[in-house]
Parts: sequence; C-alpha cells; structure tokens
Amino acid sequence: MRGVNLARVLVNRPHVLLMDKPFSALDAQTRLQMQELLLELWQEFRITAVFVTHDLDEAIFLSDRLVIVSRRPGELTVEMPAGLERPRTAGLLTSPAFMSLKRECMERLRDPGLLPASSTQYFPVSATCQLQAVT
Repeated sequence: MRGVNLARVLVNRPHVLLMDKPFSALDAQTRLQMQELLLELWQEFRITAVFVTHDLDEAIFLSDRLVIVSRRPGELTVEMPAGLERPRTAGLLTSPAFMSLKRECMERLRDPGLLPASSTQYFPVSATCQLQAVT
C-alpha cells in the first residue's frame, strides 16, 4: 500500500518530497524493499526528498546529507554529507564505508558537546536525510 501511496505522490512530479517516518511500521524485509524502491525512484526522477527517520541505518542508506536533531528543544546538532556512492544496493549496508559513517554518526550522537544549552540530556529524536537532486 505504501508503494501505491508513493506512486500517487510522484504522478504530480513534485520538486520536493517530504517523508516523515514512512517505513517505521514495516517489518525489516518490507522496509528494505521500500527503501530500495525509493532509491530506484530517486535515481529515475531525481526528486529532492526530506526523509525523517529514527533509524540511523535507514538515514545513512538513503541520504546524501544527514541532519541529526536533538530531543528538546529540537535543534539541528549535526549536519554532514553521507558521501556514499550511487546507485546504492542492500550490499552497501555491510560495507566498510557504511560502517565507518555509522560509527562516526554514533560518536556524534553520544557527544555531550552537542547538547543544546537548555537541555540536560541528549537523546536523538530523528535523523533527517536528504536525497538531493543532481542539477
């Protein structure tokens, strides 16, 4: 059903696609299929997508640019390029480049220097990834 909804949105050829945790309720197998479908659609249509997720692997796999947001108040704490080659396949999820980027993101998530001044604890709320259209 989510694939149908995605197709319905793409019929209008939007310039930007906003996706807020669209795959969060899916089982792992279906989620990976939807992620691969989104990457294929991006490859074909080159639409900029802002994708909000709580899943770090998903954010890294889909994005060209990662943005990590703090819990309260919701502030942008980290913005960094993903720097992974395209096209992407599921094999990337276990590659050294992917693991290295994930390790770097985990270190940044745990860095107390990223705490907003008004916060006493830091919990990652979301990693927003952006699939940028090549112009």
